Amino acid sequence: MSIDCYRNRLKNNIFQLFAASIIIMEQSELRQDIVTGDWVIIAPGRAKRSRKKLVRSSGRRKVSMSSCPFEDLLGASGGALPLLQYGEGKKWRVGVIENKFPAVSHQEVCPIPMEQGIYRHRAAVGRHELLITRSHTKNIHELSLAQAVEIFAALIERSRILADDSCLEYVSFFQNFGQLAGGTQPHPHLQIIAVPVIPAGILHSMRGAAAYYRSHQQCVHCAVIRDEMKQGKRVIFENEHALVIAPYASVDAFEFHVYPKKHAARLADSDSEVLAGVVAALQVVLRSLKKTLHDPDYNLFIHTAPLKKGAGDSDYYHWHIEVFPKANELAGFELSTGMIINPVAPEASAELLRKAV
Repeated sequence: MSIDCYRNRLKNNIFQLFAASIIIMEQSELRQDIVTGDWVIIAPGRAKRSRKKLVRSSGRRKVSMSSCPFEDLLGASGGALPLLQYGEGKKWRVGVIENKFPAVSHQEVCPIPMEQGIYRHRAAVGRHELLITRSHTKNIHELSLAQAVEIFAALIERSRILADDSCLEYVSFFQNFGQLAGGTQPHPHLQIIAVPVIPAGILHSMRGAAAYYRSHQQCVHCAVIRDEMKQGKRVIFENEHALVIAPYASVDAFEFHVYPKKHAARLADSDSEVLAGVVAALQVVLRSLKKTLHDPDYNLFIHTAPLKKGAGDSDYYHWHIEVFPKANELAGFELSTGMIINPVAPEASAELLRKAV
């Protein structure tokens, strides 16, 4: 298909999305995230102002295999010593190595909190790793299910190893797909960053989930899964083991979450059958995203409970995957208040993505 055909299809899809948003919501609406308590403004009227900019793609930058810095990192003499590798020698399939330009560095001694006047600091000790797939061009949704599941199996294996490090408290698994999402190399890869503190955003989410559990004696994410399946209007896809939704208080125009239906606080707590179902659902909706929105850049990350098990967190937290296509741009209101304005109703984006599944 030519680039002009892609653009015309994207333009038509965005127009349909804009029209659907207006039909679903005649006026703006404040919605509150049930986990964090954060407020979002769903303002479909603003899509008319910016609908041409709703989806952003940097275009797929191509790098030849001969000049790809990831191509010879594993399976070759002189390559990086893998922290984890599936497949032997040049037949490797997935590998995890240390990041050449780490945000945090591994040390054998845990960092000591320090004070400088009214401020606190500590050494940026942790692990920063890359998970690299053998394919030079195929992203998660383009791999076979077995190949994609192997990626997540590697993440689980690394999380279990990192959990044994007494210095580390949290591990973040994420993918920056495309330059607009922060991706610097086109060869598909994920990043793993483990830090000696629990990040504020994770604490915010954990505390919200704990508060809901205290009030309702149930996991808030399990409640979301049941309610969304009952309502159906924000469901994009589901199978036996997973549910994909456009969240009620979406902060991005095409944000979607992938939930395992079976409760588990941590990625590593899900069995292989559930994991395969979650990965299969992720692949389906990523393919829909590419088909519907002309291959947008996106950020993908896994929300999971901290490495060290805390009091009751296995009861109240529920791991899941979140995907944020590059759509909304933060401006003065968002930066000054922390409240996001989303120009597309999640019901409309769910409908559009659902049609392409």
